[in-house]
Amino acid sequence: MKKFFYLLISVFALFYQTSLFAKDTDELNALLNRIKNIEADFTQTIVNTKHQVLQKGKGRMMLERPGKFRWEMQKPNAQWIVTNGEKLWIYDPDLEQVTIRKLTRAAGEAPALLLSHTTIALAKDFEVRKIKAAANEEAYLLFPRDKSSALTQIKFVFRKEDISRIELQDHLGNTTIIQFTNLKTPAAFSPNLFIFKVPRQVDVIDETQLKK
Repeated sequence: MKKFFYLLISVFALFYQTSLFAKDTDELNALLNRIKNIEADFTQTIVNTKHQVLQKGKGRMMLERPGKFRWEMQKPNAQWIVTNGEKLWIYDPDLEQVTIRKLTRAAGEAPALLLSHTTIALAKDFEVRKIKAAANEEAYLLFPRDKSSALTQIKFVFRKEDISRIELQDHLGNTTIIQFTNLKTPAAFSPNLFIFKVPRQVDVIDETQLKK
């Protein structure tokens, strides 16, 4: 992690810098709390440290706060991720398999939770810094405080207060860029949208039934 404070910095300056980071967290919280219902197309691009494209994909997202989202990856391989705020279904049509899990607050592993959940404690789970962005954009870097997280940083980019892009960087330096387009804010979704109906003749791995 970058070193922000020098040995000879005054207590006042230390307090000032800490206050700035707290302000960044408050601003990001305010932007996230503006999100109610979202429907959008997305493209997903994975690049390595040399900015070479490793994979490209696209899909559709529906999200309703608090805690509900439906993530339908269409290409290169179909995969659906659906949660009603309590259970999480991961469906792989090619494998004809669905995994059911209890939804956890592992926001560092599932950044969609940051968009959909109102109870994520940003200051507790992340160090948040506002960074320079393009005109009409606001950008924030999030560094997970849990060093065992699969991600080293998350970047949120907002345009005119709407989420525009999410970038996820892992420990290998690979970056997943999720770009949202055709964003709509419907008044309401059908509750059934966030409950996955398991198709017939599909293998079910129900981890919610496993004994601890």
